[in-house]
Amino acid sequence: MIRKSGLCAALFFCMLLCGCGDDGRTYKVKNPLSEAEIVEYVTKAVKDETGDDVDVKIVGKEDMIITLSDGIDGCLRTDYPVEGGHTYHLEIRCKSEGNIMGTGTYEDGCTVTYKDGATRDFKPKFSSDYKKQRGLYLIRSEFERELGQYFSEYYIYKDVSNDAGYDIFLQCSDYDILERILKSFNRTVSSHRNEVYTCFSVYIYKDAEAFQKRAFTLYPNGHEDFGGQSHGGDMIEQYTGKNVTEIGGGRGFERNLFESDGASAAETDEKYEDAARFDYLIFYYDSEPNAASHNGDTRIYGVR
Repeated sequence: MIRKSGLCAALFFCMLLCGCGDDGRTYKVKNPLSEAEIVEYVTKAVKDETGDDVDVKIVGKEDMIITLSDGIDGCLRTDYPVEGGHTYHLEIRCKSEGNIMGTGTYEDGCTVTYKDGATRDFKPKFSSDYKKQRGLYLIRSEFERELGQYFSEYYIYKDVSNDAGYDIFLQCSDYDILERILKSFNRTVSSHRNEVYTCFSVYIYKDAEAFQKRAFTLYPNGHEDFGGQSHGGDMIEQYTGKNVTEIGGGRGFERNLFESDGASAAETDEKYEDAARFDYLIFYYDSEPNAASHNGDTRIYGVR
């Protein structure tokens, strides 16, 4: 009995790994479009969604397979080939602004016939990230237009762990300028929320000498072990190779906290340490559309 039970358990485990097997259903393409018709279909779909006129290019084509999952965590998987069906890989580029480019897939429509003879039709499927990429491009353009009003030098990167995030590095000790910029950034990400949910982080240096060393240009080589926007303290440690200590912070971007290097909260913030103990400070401001109403959050990091 023990051996028999063990064999059953092994078979069940094999099923979990290999899938649930063929249940007799078959798939066949239905009314497939030509490649020219697919390009026309996608062009119209993107125009209807975003208002953009785009050039669509088919960059790949493969036999269509439908994968069905079942069981715990979808670990029972079965692949069904679609007779005569194809999946097309697409490049979608804006005609008026060539830097806006997305990718997409188009799958033929098909008919499934079940073991008992019943049938069901499935419409063609088109999906793309064009709208997201459009939003990210427009957000970055607005960020750079705002920064260009005040700075001749700044750096902006895609976030290393969030493909819908940006990180900006700049040097400034003028609170009023920074406040205007951060409020503008919040308005920008909120206005494009329907296209993409964008997080942004701003690393603010008061110390011009530390900024000119440009250690932060190593930021794109960094990494995070979790999803979402990268963490300021983690990234500063990585790109400087120095010890980093959080010495204060708060909701929003508060004048007294910034101008006093955190000393204004010395009696209420247990993290506070005297800025003089460090080589320099970095003010890290982090926000996203949901945080725009309270103007994001600020952390102060001491570097030594």
